[in-house]
Amino acid sequence: MLRAALAVVLGLASEAQAQVTLLDAPSRFGPASTLFDFEDAVAPVALQYEVRGLTLRLGNRAGAGTLNDTLARPFGPARPRVLRNDIAPALGGKWTALELRFAQPMTRVGFEVRSLAVSDDLQVSLFSSCGGALLEAPRGIAAPGSGWMFVGLESATPFQLVLVEGVGPSTHAFHLDNLRLEATVLDRDGDGIDDGLDSCPCTADPLQSDSDGDGVGDACDSCARFPNADQSDRDGDGVGDPCDANDVLVEDFELGLSADWMVLGEARSFTSSSAVPAFSGKRATLIATDFLDANLELDVAQPNMGATALAPAAVASFLGVPLASITAIAPSPLVEGSALRRTFDVRAGDRLSFRWRFLTSEGIQDALSDDFALISLGSAGVRLLADTFSPRMMAQSGPFFQAATPWETFEYSVQNSGTLTLGLAVLDVRDAHLTSGLLIDSLTISSPTSNVPPTCSLDTSEASARFVQSTPGEFIVTEGETIHATFVGEDPDGDQLTVEVEGLPQGAVLSPTAGMQPLVATFSWTPGADDDLGSARHVVVSFRDTDGAASSCELVIAEVNRRPNVQIHAPVLVDCAGPDGARVELACTASDPDDPSGLAIHWDVLDPRIALDDADAAVTGGHFPLGTSRVIASVSDGRGGTSSSSVEVTVQADNSAPRLACSVDTARLWPPRHQLVPVRITVVLSDDCAIAEDTLSVRVRSSEPDDALGLGDGCTRGDVAGRDGFSAPVDVTSAFELDPRTGAFSALVPVRAERSLFGRGRVYTVEVRAADRAGNAALASATIQVPARPPCSAHGAGGPWGDADGADDEHDEDDEHGHGHGHGGAHHTQPKPKSK
Repeated sequence: MLRAALAVVLGLASEAQAQVTLLDAPSRFGPASTLFDFEDAVAPVALQYEVRGLTLRLGNRAGAGTLNDTLARPFGPARPRVLRNDIAPALGGKWTALELRFAQPMTRVGFEVRSLAVSDDLQVSLFSSCGGALLEAPRGIAAPGSGWMFVGLESATPFQLVLVEGVGPSTHAFHLDNLRLEATVLDRDGDGIDDGLDSCPCTADPLQSDSDGDGVGDACDSCARFPNADQSDRDGDGVGDPCDANDVLVEDFELGLSADWMVLGEARSFTSSSAVPAFSGKRATLIATDFLDANLELDVAQPNMGATALAPAAVASFLGVPLASITAIAPSPLVEGSALRRTFDVRAGDRLSFRWRFLTSEGIQDALSDDFALISLGSAGVRLLADTFSPRMMAQSGPFFQAATPWETFEYSVQNSGTLTLGLAVLDVRDAHLTSGLLIDSLTISSPTSNVPPTCSLDTSEASARFVQSTPGEFIVTEGETIHATFVGEDPDGDQLTVEVEGLPQGAVLSPTAGMQPLVATFSWTPGADDDLGSARHVVVSFRDTDGAASSCELVIAEVNRRPNVQIHAPVLVDCAGPDGARVELACTASDPDDPSGLAIHWDVLDPRIALDDADAAVTGGHFPLGTSRVIASVSDGRGGTSSSSVEVTVQADNSAPRLACSVDTARLWPPRHQLVPVRITVVLSDDCAIAEDTLSVRVRSSEPDDALGLGDGCTRGDVAGRDGFSAPVDVTSAFELDPRTGAFSALVPVRAERSLFGRGRVYTVEVRAADRAGNAALASATIQVPARPPCSAHGAGGPWGDADGADDEHDEDDEHGHGHGHGGAHHTQPKPKSK
């Protein structure tokens, strides 16, 4: 029965029952639904509609027959082409059914149906799009003997297969038309990811993890460790081929038939072609009722001219089974056949499986010539494997066949340990001139109950790059530093793993502790100084599978190394010794709570201008420029422990004033003839740090006005370098130049040789100031005198005053005129002071 067969293939019990409701009219379908009205139906129907996402299979035929409908009906255009199923019950009691398979999951289906028999009833079954389970018990439909009726179903669970079957004892014949399909935006597994983007549309997997990158999410991947995009599983045990380590025997026929196989008649390995493809790889094995040539066509050469002429009794004898067990399968006259057998060593609980495909050039469902293939399994007896009535037989075109099943899986659980003889045979019923055959490929014997323990591997590459190893694989971890190590558990059986750990230090983390293999558990620990126990730690991580088997890896932490200490002894403030800085002496002391004997010191100075005498000595030094420089002292203990300390050393520009001296080459001007006399002023400046950056100021001050009242100082002005030095000191700094030979600054500064007659003499004072960039200043001065009286003039020829202007009368221009050029202008009987 077709539905019964589908139930086995699709696993009806694998999914919970889903709510299915009836729709009362086509109007319940939305505008986005798809309508197949079959007005354009032409043969072959299957090819025509597959491109639109619909596959039709009527009874055992690929596609469906069509004819014109001449009866009036309320739906669709008049006289459409319609699907027809009119197979009579005389055909071996096979179920009559129409299979509708969709390219994508649907939530609604509807169609119009008309029975061609008065007592013909129907039932409709929906099969889930996830796992192919029957969603609920088939819906029965009492089809009227005439006229059309609408059948519509809506399911809360998406489906991808609809089976419409004729039921009851009568002839089953019905028409089906106006097929409506409707899908919605789906998230079948409810993980928040639409099916079109979901790597596991039928298994909740919100993280969408895909460890092997094959496009199939880990949650539904039969082999998540290795790429397996087509989810190949040759032995059908649920473990993808790349991960299946339970297979103790795989016969893929890629090297032909081995000597372990016994052959009767036509049985051989051959290279697959587009018409007869292998299930896996390039080769499969074919058992046929007739001898075939290299092109898989009938071999008409002598003596057999294609026929094997092997009677059923010979086949039974070859397989070691009673002839009655074969004739019970097909009561019609058996003409000839071929067979293949092999004996295996097995254990109770082993699972034998292989892929098979039945092919024939007989008419489909021809009860008189129903060729078949059988299998024998030792004491388990003989059973039918396939015949021309096989539910999934489809029309094909090939070198020697006209119909074939798709690849199917056969599996058998071994009951007793010992040996098991597998026999396969194909027999021809009635007509020997037509050929039938059986393809087999990917034969596997596996031991599902034989658990393969998990494996454990340890990755310490990160730890090796960061920490010292006392011996290979044993790490010295410094306090405050984090060690990471990765434990990887893998299970050839694909079991879920749990993690067990011994010796985990306090504060350490190992995560995760359970999950599907491969399971990556990361160890992380940051020890403190108190974790130095003086002995090694052994961290043992075990991965255990669901059968209790486990394997372990060990991480050894030899010791916790405490850090050394370093203290710098260096001045933080140093006076400069010259313009380019000063020498600075550095020193540090280092200690280690573990072992001070192996300490190494190193100095770093961030200023590239500073070169230390010995950067690896505890006491060192170097020349530091003016300003602030950071000095770092580091100490290492040779076992991964390091410490550092830093200090800022400042070489200050100055903390004392410059040294300053001032002198003049003429300290007394005489005679006072009112002339500007150049006097050389010399300034000597010295500074320990930065003379070039010092500031120098030279000013000359006069003790008398340029043109005072009264007589004696003439009538001149600009007595100090052409300016008035009495009202304010005259700045003459710009006149000074540096003599590179002596290092002194000097300048010729003109001052006037004159004084007031009534004063005590004129004094020119040279005021010098120098300041460094730190603001320290120094002052110096020198004087130039113009005396009021010439030396020893009090008792000279001029009486008590002598010559009034201090010059001989015969040479004194002012006295000759008898008056000055000042402000008085009165005549006196003796010389009076004159103004300038």
